[in-house]
Amino acid sequence: MYGNEGNKHQPFNSSKIPQLPQPDPPILLSYKEIFAAAENAGLRLCPAETGLQLRLQYMDQPYEETLVIAMQPIPDSDNLPSVFAVCHWDWGIGLSSACCGISDMEDDWHADSDWVFMV
Repeated sequence: MYGNEGNKHQPFNSSKIPQLPQPDPPILLSYKEIFAAAENAGLRLCPAETGLQLRLQYMDQPYEETLVIAMQPIPDSDNLPSVFAVCHWDWGIGLSSACCGISDMEDDWHADSDWVFMV
């Protein structure tokens, strides 16, 4: 997948972040911990438009896959920080939001969650 930042096309990377602990059962992580580990691995946050562009380009997304866009969180309607997620579930493919939560925790963000970063 490619996105446009300025006039340069940047490749995007969907990956699990290996520097994060992978205990069994998985622990919950804050988006700040995920972003810090990604930065240490040389990855960068995506512009917010990445969610829309990825949704438009990734029409053959496998069923039950959710890709969380690593971006600077934006306030949702309740003024809570949220990021975009590109998903394919029972209701079809879509672009949704994922709340970072009041305490920076999102209960679906385990160490093995799939995030999209810029490389």
